[in-house]
Amino acid sequence: MIQVDQLLPCSFKSTLGIECFGCGTQRSFLALLQGDVLTSFLLNPGVITMIITIIFLISAYFRKPKWIVRIATIGALSTAFGMIGNFIFKMIA
Repeated sequence: MIQVDQLLPCSFKSTLGIECFGCGTQRSFLALLQGDVLTSFLLNPGVITMIITIIFLISAYFRKPKWIVRIATIGALSTAFGMIGNFIFKMIA
């Protein structure tokens, strides 16, 4: 199990004192690898949508369907909205 002090520090947070859009991504990814989906979502909801989008795009790349651009756009937007929503929630709370 990886300890929190072994993770890369956020330069944005250490410089400005506030969390960035990506804060919690490493911990969220590690929680997801350990099977804790709820904790992963609470740490940074954009990680789950990003991983789903990447897996889908890799699998669809070889078949090259015409709708792949639309799905990639939806996945990218859902990831962005998840990370922005997480940032806003942490700023308010």
